[in-house]
Parts: sequence; structure tokens; C-alpha cells
Amino acid sequence: VEHMLAEQNLGTFGHMMTKAYELLKQDSDLLARERRHARFILIDEFQDANFVQVKILELLAPGECNVFAVGDPDQSIYQFRGASSEAFGLFRRHFQNAKPLVLGKNRRSTTPILKCAFALIQKNPPVFPPGDAVSYKRTPLVSARDEAADGEVPTNGGASSPRASVTAVTWRDRALEATDVVTSIRQKQRQLRCEWKDFAVLYRNHLNRDDVVKELAIRGIPFAIENMDVLDTPQVRDLLACLGAVVSPSDGASLFRVAALPQFGIDPEKLRSAMRSAAKESTLASILPQIPNGSMVLQSLEGARQEIQRLKAKSRAALQVLIDRFFLDRSSPLLKAVLEFVAAWEKKPVTTTGEIGELLEYLEYFREARGIVPMTTQEENAVRLMTAHGVKGLEFNHVYIIRANSNSFPCAYHEPLVEFPPELRDPDSMALEEGKALHEQEERRLFYVAMTRARDSLTMYAKQGTGKDTTPAGFLRDLLKDASVTPCLQRRDAKPFQVDLFAGEELAIISPSNTAAWLNLDPGIDLNAKLSATAVEAYELCPLQFKLEREWKIPREVPAAMQYGAAMHRVLRTYYDAVRFGRTITDDEVIQLFREDLAGARLEDQYQYELYEKQGIEQLRDFLSLARRVVQPQVLNTEQWFTIRIGEATVNGRVDRMDQTSPGRVAIVDYKTGKPRSQEDADESLQLSIYALAAQNTWGVTADRLMFYNLEDNSSVHTTRSEGQLEEARAKVEDVAHKIAAGKFPAKTGFHCFMCPYRNLCPATEKQLYVVQPVKKAAGRAN
Repeated sequence: VEHMLAEQNLGTFGHMMTKAYELLKQDSDLLARERRHARFILIDEFQDANFVQVKILELLAPGECNVFAVGDPDQSIYQFRGASSEAFGLFRRHFQNAKPLVLGKNRRSTTPILKCAFALIQKNPPVFPPGDAVSYKRTPLVSARDEAADGEVPTNGGASSPRASVTAVTWRDRALEATDVVTSIRQKQRQLRCEWKDFAVLYRNHLNRDDVVKELAIRGIPFAIENMDVLDTPQVRDLLACLGAVVSPSDGASLFRVAALPQFGIDPEKLRSAMRSAAKESTLASILPQIPNGSMVLQSLEGARQEIQRLKAKSRAALQVLIDRFFLDRSSPLLKAVLEFVAAWEKKPVTTTGEIGELLEYLEYFREARGIVPMTTQEENAVRLMTAHGVKGLEFNHVYIIRANSNSFPCAYHEPLVEFPPELRDPDSMALEEGKALHEQEERRLFYVAMTRARDSLTMYAKQGTGKDTTPAGFLRDLLKDASVTPCLQRRDAKPFQVDLFAGEELAIISPSNTAAWLNLDPGIDLNAKLSATAVEAYELCPLQFKLEREWKIPREVPAAMQYGAAMHRVLRTYYDAVRFGRTITDDEVIQLFREDLAGARLEDQYQYELYEKQGIEQLRDFLSLARRVVQPQVLNTEQWFTIRIGEATVNGRVDRMDQTSPGRVAIVDYKTGKPRSQEDADESLQLSIYALAAQNTWGVTADRLMFYNLEDNSSVHTTRSEGQLEEARAKVEDVAHKIAAGKFPAKTGFHCFMCPYRNLCPATEKQLYVVQPVKKAAGRAN
């Protein structure tokens, strides 16, 4: 990647800092010029500085200089991009004569808010370690507002009689949180006669806001969501589906969504029936003409394709064509946000053609990188909803923090996939603590930032604890048990919904998509027929994805990795069939068989094809070299199919290889062409358990050894199954079969959603945009 960027004279956000540092360090003339321009340096929000930025400051301000750095180490919340509260220590070591000045007055918040915030952040370690030359010690901030209101300097770091403007609201039923938040906002707005823009709802994760958004819309309260990603709204998904179907008619998921647009009037039952009965290799484009109005979908796409070609339209203009041709709402702020995003993308240096094929490829990478396309709001007087990171630098009269409990806010700690070796770090860049402790401190600082955005009132919501201690797990538990803030912090339970007699508006959903309704239809067929280990695991991963694959059979492109794996399996079958029947087969013959098989897969990406060909040849040569040095197994069969009954379920499968180890006993081998499987994988594999059951029930033998053979590194992991473990496997299959028979197909969202081929169809990951509409008032006059 670095080489590619250098070739095109491009850089990342990080390069703006690292390259600047390298230039200043290597070019003495440039450094001298910049120093002359930077006689006085003021750094604001210094706690957000990262290591490289501090090193740049060192270069610009050597020796005697005028540097003024302002910041709060307790508000350092950007560790994920390199910022650290350790920046202050680094600053102190470089500018040893710097005079620390403590700004002890807060001109925003009231004393109760400041006291509670201090009680929270005080749980973090001192900013400077004991024995440090800096005498700074964290102390409660003084409320300048309360000081002015009292007419005298308050004692104990706050007002003489603190008002209880901080509230902890606990709930057991999650539905109560949103209703209580919105009820409280409505009541405060009426009582204080303030504006909607005086309120903010803060959260750790975007997913936490959905219930509050819906409740605000139901009550007719205007709201604005910061950084709302429009890519997962049904309107934008419809537009991008049109784009995908125009670029590639074989894109089954996109074509399916286009067919669901209301103007085509497709009968979903007839489409589903046609898709079920179609041949395995059929495309959706070949199925649509078989049902009423299906040809109209294809004709509309072809007409759009021809118009885009005739106009030689780049991506933004092509999207305009699609909006018009498919009768999408061109006034929608969601579609406008996409058009603005694409217009900006067309001007990027990385964009080569600006055509729709390139745009689709870019969007795929953009989503993988967790990019968002935000919708800008036109509503200024509205309740603001944003993350705790997004609210940094802002303030509101009334702040609500939701989901303030463990695993939400603070969020759970996850071990890094790759730990940067301490030996390679600059000593100045290393924090005093690492890992989980550092994560908890960062989360506490983030919560502190959220608390201190409030001017007049702060309300925090969390789920009640379980067991004897009903205080919420997490930061609120610490606060509620802290006697020093008892006069400032009150606790109450969330209140159930009360009808708002004064609400003059009702909820409306913009442009509901037919796709969700189609996918929520009852299956109409027995999806339990012929389960497999893969099917059971697919159901456990996401029941809705299982339903889509079995019920609709939406054609999708077979991943290259699967085609490569299938080619390797077929070649190994040929090799071990030769071993089984005593036929001679040379290494070159095996390699040639693989070349021919992979060529038949017709991978579209030539570079990808060449990589898989090279990888397969290397793996096969290593495998054959090892196989010919050891005693050949007594192969009983290869690629052998089986069907067994487990409870009421029929389970199918295919064993890659079965070797006889002794009379009545076998070893079962399963080849893996992807990431090598571990011992834990083998021990917990449902697939191997089902193979062991099949050995008993189908062939009347005992599998005393079960093996994953990893072709990537020619390693193998062995395991066995006890009768108890086999019973657990039976129970798992029966449980899944029972749920399928009961029609339970909820979507199970998670990280796997980003790799799901049906992501842009899934109702569970779809974000509705709610709007407020006036209620139609009945005519007549009340008596």
C-alpha cells in the first residue's frame, strides 16, 4: 500500500503528520524558515495531541521559545488515533522551564454536575506519577456560575447548598429508557420554556440511539442525528441496488431489491415459487421473465443502462438517471447526501474514471473500512443525538446519557489482534499502563467528557443490576455508592409510558421498502429438510440468513475462496482414489489436474486467479512431498455422502476421506484450504461430531480419530468424541431443527453482518428515517 501511494504521490491522514516530521527533520532550511514563522505557538486541546505532533512541536520550538499549551488530560479520548494524556509528560520533559498554570474555574456547569464528574474521574490514576516534578494534582473544579449566583466564593469546591441537578435513572425493561428520556425532555421543555436545541442525548455506540429516535418521532419532537449513516437506509439501499443491477445483471441481491420496488407490482409469492423451482445455476435475471411484470424490471434496467452510456454519464449523473427512471424521491435528504458524497468522490485523486463500476468497487472498500455517508440536517432547533466522542467541544443546557452500564458505556475491552512490540516503541510514546487498564481509563475519561457537556442538568440512564445489588454495573455504580456526591445525585426508576395529551403530531416512516415485507413472509415450505453441519452453524450465526438461503435461494456469486477449495478437494480425491486402487499418479499429473480444475472455475479477477493457482501448486507440492515419505493410509472411501436421522431432522453430509485404522475403527479426515484450524476448533467442531455419528449410523464403524488437515501449512489437528459429546451434538441439531420448525428466524446482528451477501437486503441492519407529520384534527367544536 505504501508503495502504491508513493507512486501516485498520495498519502493517508497519518502521513500528513509523519511526512511533515520527516521533512522538518531532514530539511534544515525548511525547518529554519518554519521556526522564523512560529515565534509564538499556541496549542489548544493539547490532550488530543499524539506522539508525532509533540515531536513536531519539539522541532519547531527549540530552546528559548514562546509556547502556550492548553488542555485537560482528563479529556484525552482519542487513544484509537494516537492521542494520549502522556503528551503532557512529554511536553514537560522537553520544555523543562515551562510554568504550569491550573485553570480551576468552570464557566459552564453547575456545582452538582462538577462534583459528580470529579467523583467519577478521580478513580483514574493521577495525571502525573508520584515524584514527578510537576506539582499538579487533580481537584474539583469551581462553578463560576454558582459562585456568581451566591455572591461569594463557595466552600468545599462548590456551592454552599448544591442543587440536585444530576439524576441516575435505572430500568429493567429497555423499552422504558426511551419513553422516560423523551417524557423528561418534553416536560422540561414545557416547564422551563426552553428550545429543543437545548437538549442532547449522548451514547457510546450509534446502535444505542434507535429507540430514542423512534420515540422522539412518535411524540412529534424535532431531532437531529449527528453522523447518521445514510448507506443503511432503505431509500439509499434501493438506489445502490439499482446501481448494482445496472453494472452487473448477475448481482442477484441487487436485482432482487430492484424487483421489490412498488412500481413493478411483483407478486413475491410467485417470484419465490419461481426461484425455488429454478435450476441451481439459474440467475435471477433468467427467472424474472417467468413471472408477471418481471420483464418490466429487466427492461427498466436496460433502459437506464443505455441512457447512462448514451450520456457518457459519470457516477453522480448516472445516479440522477437512476433516481428519475426508478421514481425514487429526488427531494429526499438521504439521496441528496449520497449525491454530494459521490460528487466529492469524483474529485478525489484516487478516482481514475469516475464511472459507476469504479464507484461500486470504491463503496465496497469504503464499507469495509467502516466509512459513513452522513446526512446533514437542516433543522437547527432540534434535540441533538450524538456519540460521546462527537459531542467533544460542545455544550447543552440539558444532557441525557443513555445505556450507561457495563459493556455499553463503558464498552467492553477487546484484545488487539496484533500487539505492537514494546521493544520497537519510542520510550516517550509508551503509556504507563497498557491493555485493559488503559481501556478502562479511556472509557472513564470519555464518560467524564459526556458529563461535563451539561450546563444545567444531567440525567444518566442504565439497566439495573442483577441480584442483591440493583445499582447499575459500571461507572454509575461507583457514583451511586460515593457518599461525597449523595447530596448532588438522586436516583429514581424509569417511569412507564404516559399518553401525551398535548402531542400534535404522529409518526411517519419515509418510503418503506417492500424488501423487508417480502423477507418476513412465512416460509411456506419445510426448511428443516436435509440439514447439514454447515446449515446448523449458519442458523446459529444468523437465523434470517439461513432462511434467505433456503427459502428464496437468491443467486449469488460463489466466492473465489470456495471455488479454489472445491478444486483442491477434487484433486485430492483423485489422488487418494489412486492410492486406494493401487494406481500410480505422478506429482506433475496431480498439479496438471489442479490447473485444469481451477481454470474451469473461471475466476473473473486474473490477479486473484494467478494467486490461487500459485498457492495451490505450492500447497500440493508440499502435501505430496510429505505424503510420499510416510506410510500410505488404508483409504476406505473419498468424498462419501451420507444421510442420517437426528431426532426429527434429516442430516446430510460428505466425508472428504475415511481411512481404516483397525477392524471396525476409522479415521475421518477433513481438508481445510483456508485459515489453519486449531486444536480448539477441532475439539468444538459440530462438523466432526456429525461425521462421527455418521460413521456409527451409516457405516457401522467407530471413528476413533477425527482430523482437520490444514493444507496451508500441511499441519493436522486430531481429536476424538466421547458418547457425551456426541449426545451434545445431537441435542444441538435437534434444538436448531425445532426452532426452524417453529418458524423462528430472527436476524442476529454482529460483526459477521459486514461479510453477509444479503446485508443490503436485511431488515435488521436497515435504518429507518422517521419524520413528524401533523395529526389530522377532526372537524367540529368541543362542548
